[in-house]
Amino acid sequence: MQINAIVVNYFTADFILLLVDILLREPEMGLVVIADNSGEDAIVTLAKKDNRIKVMRFGKNIGFGAAVNRAAQAYPADWFLVINPDTVPDAGFLQQLLQGALQTNALIAGPRFFWDDNKLFKLPPALGHSWSIQYNMAIAKQSAVDATLLDAQWTIRHERFWKTETPFTESFLSGACLLIKNDTSYFQGGNLFDPRFFMYYEDTDICINAVLAGKTVVCIPDAHVVHYWNQSPTEHKATYMGEAHQQYMEKYYGTDIGSTGFHQTDSGRSQVPSIVITDCGCVTTSPTFAVDPSIGGGINLRTGLKPPNDPIYCG
Repeated sequence: MQINAIVVNYFTADFILLLVDILLREPEMGLVVIADNSGEDAIVTLAKKDNRIKVMRFGKNIGFGAAVNRAAQAYPADWFLVINPDTVPDAGFLQQLLQGALQTNALIAGPRFFWDDNKLFKLPPALGHSWSIQYNMAIAKQSAVDATLLDAQWTIRHERFWKTETPFTESFLSGACLLIKNDTSYFQGGNLFDPRFFMYYEDTDICINAVLAGKTVVCIPDAHVVHYWNQSPTEHKATYMGEAHQQYMEKYYGTDIGSTGFHQTDSGRSQVPSIVITDCGCVTTSPTFAVDPSIGGGINLRTGLKPPNDPIYCG
């Protein structure tokens, strides 16, 4: 079983020198492919250190997703470890990721992250993005009640993320380290990422695409990686993130999505979608719902079941 690592370089040679040594010490590692978007001389000399190191130079910055795709196409494997230069994985992390992915039949698997070498600061689960997440964050800015409730929900998720001891599913994983199965029936032509995302949100996109396709996205709690905080060499990080966010919202919610993520009114002001809560009670047939025909932009339906310990649970 072949596992190739793909590391995208953009003026991060100092980080990569350390990371490559760590990766090559993993028994399961095949090739380490450096997809070079900046043309640093130090990257070229890396290939002379070990015949398992391959360097691809593009002559310009073609973007993160496109660079990963080019590397995956040039050096195909059963699995790809897409990992950021500014990370330091624990020894044995690759075996943990692979075993967890195989155990759960996952398409994508990721570790848990720390911010520092002493592992005192735990990174929260990846935020990801969706209309509901954006709505909740927007409304929390206007309401202390909603802000408190949202904080409680994220605390619960954070605790689950860090206290669970066996592999567990997540809708979103951090793109700083992803083990991706090369499922050729799913990833067409070696394209792992949507190249339209030049930088940022490509990890959010690949995860939610997998979830929508019924694939398993899983966090492997025994795999640990240090991901140093805010090491991006570009001065245009905020611009890239803003552009990628807009692309993501348009891809999944349509071109009439505004900057807040809500559909725009004719006046150009964002319109918070109306929410109707219906208690269906104990149902034996499929329920029907009355819908206002004047509502535009589509309808989102979320369902929930009362837990068995609820006093009005339908047993």
